[in-house]
Amino acid sequence: MDKLYDISEVCELLGTTSRTLRFYEEKGIITSTKELDSQRRKYTESQLEHIKCVLVLRSIGISLKEIEGIIHDKASLEETVRIKKAERF
Repeated sequence: MDKLYDISEVCELLGTTSRTLRFYEEKGIITSTKELDSQRRKYTESQLEHIKCVLVLRSIGISLKEIEGIIHDKASLEETVRIKKAERF
């Protein structure tokens, strides 16, 4: 079984806040796993990697709407990053 990370562990590891993670989850950008005996949000390794990706995309100025398009295969990650880079120069 994969290790599950508590929301506080994820925040510490990735330098973000629980409020940010909850907001992204409400928007459908990320997902969490709930354990049967607890209502606390837990995250698998693959969910943690997905959150890292979202945080990096946000840090380079990609909007949540654009990220949502990438997640749902409506947009290409490479194309979105290329456009953002071009906008900066």
